[in-house]
Amino acid sequence: MIKNIFLIDADKFFANSFIKKLKQKGDYNLVHFQSYEDAKTEMLKTNPDLVLIEQKLRGTSGLDAIPMIKRNYPDSEIVMVSDQNDINVVEEAYDRGVIKYFRKDILLLDHIEGLIKERISTTGQGWRRLFAT
Repeated sequence: MIKNIFLIDADKFFANSFIKKLKQKGDYNLVHFQSYEDAKTEMLKTNPDLVLIEQKLRGTSGLDAIPMIKRNYPDSEIVMVSDQNDINVVEEAYDRGVIKYFRKDILLLDHIEGLIKERISTTGQGWRRLFAT
């Protein structure tokens, strides 16, 4: 079950708005970090079920953080959320281990909520099985 969600994004306005709206949809422990460096300290205490990460971060980029998160927290699933629509970035994100890549747009909350609902409805199955082709 999805309980702990980490949002790693330098945009405070986006993060605050997104967290407020998602908390209205369910009882989630959502925590916002402005950089991967800030998040990794908290990850030592709380293993996130889901990590939503932006590509453009200060310090370690979202793309560079993906393999580190996968290596240290293999049960955590990663979704990249970005305002970039560069196909090379999208492909690289999937190559590094994200389960989904969503653009920051008006439908982002619906996309994330849909992922969580699908995960809840497939109790006992991992995200990889859920999204396997």
